[in-house]
Amino acid sequence: MMEVYTKENIYFHTHNTGQKGSENGRAKLTEEDVYDIRYRKKKGEDSRSVYKDYELLVTYPSFMNIWRGYN
Repeated sequence: MMEVYTKENIYFHTHNTGQKGSENGRAKLTEEDVYDIRYRKKKGEDSRSVYKDYELLVTYPSFMNIWRGYN
């Protein structure tokens, strides 16, 4: 299958041109959601109360990675 090894395919896969953030089809949250979570942390809200707004979208460990600024 030499058609796989075209210059365009090689360039595409070596330069990591995949979709980032909410552009990715598997994204659960938008950038605005992440900004909102971090803003509410900065205001002093409790992580559990903020998580209640997002519990149907992400797991608690994933939420905590956002809360702590890892993701």
